[in-house]
Amino acid sequence: MSPRRPERGRIATIPDPVRRILRPFAVGLTEVLAIAREMLAIPAQMALKLAERIGLVVLALWRLARPVLERALEVGRRWLAVAEREVTPGRVVAAVIAAAAVLLAVAQFADYREVRAGVPAYAGVENVAPPPQVAGTVKETGSAHAFLPIVISLATLAVVWLGMRGRWRLPRLLVVLGAAVVLLSLVVDMPKGLDEGEIAIQFEGAEASLLGGFWVQLSAGVVIALCGPLLALALRPDSAPGRRHAPRRAPRLRRRPRIARSRAQGAQP
Repeated sequence: MSPRRPERGRIATIPDPVRRILRPFAVGLTEVLAIAREMLAIPAQMALKLAERIGLVVLALWRLARPVLERALEVGRRWLAVAEREVTPGRVVAAVIAAAAVLLAVAQFADYREVRAGVPAYAGVENVAPPPQVAGTVKETGSAHAFLPIVISLATLAVVWLGMRGRWRLPRLLVVLGAAVVLLSLVVDMPKGLDEGEIAIQFEGAEASLLGGFWVQLSAGVVIALCGPLLALALRPDSAPGRRHAPRRAPRLRRRPRIARSRAQGAQP
């Protein structure tokens, strides 16, 4: 009988000598893979446990914070609805003018000028060691013009109140009141504030400067003058959304007199 030939497509078995040589390498590779799997599995398990705990904490915090957030959102929606209904352009402009009028009155009791001696000698170090202030040179804003802007401030508040009560043309007078404050600041207060007078002779390098009270007064006058026409325009009846876009009513149909209708019915056969 002839020996069998190996079938085609069948993998030949590894000889025993080669198997004995490769077996230690295979066993070593298997051990290395097992160790690597254990090294990766332990951190992965720790990370999963940590993520699970963090998720539980986040879920608990969300359950506590969700009602508060929903309540805050609901309150915010209500306030937004109130703001959309109540905060109109006219009221906003009126509030700005009223705030400027209050600041104008407060500025009369703030310092608006001072005089310092030896200013050129302190050039470059004025931030560290400012020049000395001459005693008695600091003045309040109202002292330069007998506190007249307080009267203008009260008049401004009265005009705003009357304008909001329906006299929408009256806020145009705020241009005059604001311009009066600006002219008073530039024509009266600025020359007085920057005039050293006899102090320039007594102290060398004396220099006068304007302080915050002056600038607040000037800014308030500018705001009042500019916002006056805006308030009149916002309070104008034609500018109201309800009146501007009011729908036109359809004309009513005239009804026939009852007598004519009864005659018409009697004439029918």
